[in-house]
Amino acid sequence: MPTEEVKEIKINYTKEDLLLMCDRALVTQDKWSDRDSHSSQVKVGELRQLLLCGCEFKILIGVGSCTTDEDTIWIEVKSKGFQYFEVGEWEEETYYLPTEKRLEENKDGDWY
Repeated sequence: MPTEEVKEIKINYTKEDLLLMCDRALVTQDKWSDRDSHSSQVKVGELRQLLLCGCEFKILIGVGSCTTDEDTIWIEVKSKGFQYFEVGEWEEETYYLPTEKRLEENKDGDWY
């Protein structure tokens, strides 16, 4: 009976790792190839800025369809948005980045 290959998924990303992935995930507009490319690029930029501002983050694992795998890093970011200053509630938003593997597969092109 064949055994299923177990893939090791990286989950211990540091802030510096994620910033580097953000920089690498930015693709010039002339290489966009999907209707959602614009949106994904905007979110990468937003994620990068929140990380630079020191916002808390966690890598999502086993959270429904938003679970980090060999192609996508899912990240939840917690920040002091509008609600924090009005009622003391932190804002939480989910972002995603391509993994190293996905970037390599789409070298110099749109990873989305």
